[in-house]
Amino acid sequence: MESTLQIMPVQRTSRNFGEYAEEAVIIEEPIIKQKRPLFIEANTIEASLEHLRNDCIIPVFAKDNEATLSHVAFIEVVQDAT
Repeated sequence: MESTLQIMPVQRTSRNFGEYAEEAVIIEEPIIKQKRPLFIEANTIEASLEHLRNDCIIPVFAKDNEATLSHVAFIEVVQDAT
């Protein structure tokens, strides 16, 4: 059994939506730039090296309790390198 493809004409209808359209009004609001501190400045508290050395704890790895690099050690290494 053979099937035949038959192309049927399609009636094209145009819709006139222009009668419902109205002129667009562009509203521009002035850009108000807010003075906000940068991320680093907003989340940073100044601390001395003595405070870091004497009052702060050194983080450790949970699996073997090995100490990580402390903030003081990192700062001193960078100071020595420069």
